[in-house]
Amino acid sequence: MIWQRWPYILVMLMAACVMFALAAYGWRRRSAPAATAFAVLSLVVGCAGIIGALESAIPATAFDAKVAAKTLYAAWLAPAPVLLFIFAAQYTHRERWLTKGLLALIWGW
Repeated sequence: MIWQRWPYILVMLMAACVMFALAAYGWRRRSAPAATAFAVLSLVVGCAGIIGALESAIPATAFDAKVAAKTLYAAWLAPAPVLLFIFAAQYTHRERWLTKGLLALIWGW
């Protein structure tokens, strides 16, 4: 029954809206250190929240749709740890850690 999942879905949608607002806030202040990385990270997590809420709204009987939504969710959330590392390195003024070789290694290329 979908009505039992609505509180969870609404919380995820509200969290996604907060993340989109934080992304807009960070983008407007992109001249500050690490603001661009923060904005991109917030945007990725907000999109993953929307996809997660949509995945929760899909009934369990539609197994193929649930698998596709979960795969899309994982694909959207996959770059979040790398973006978090980039944000943390920029925020703590350790940009020297962000070499092309290290970024290629952690992005998996």
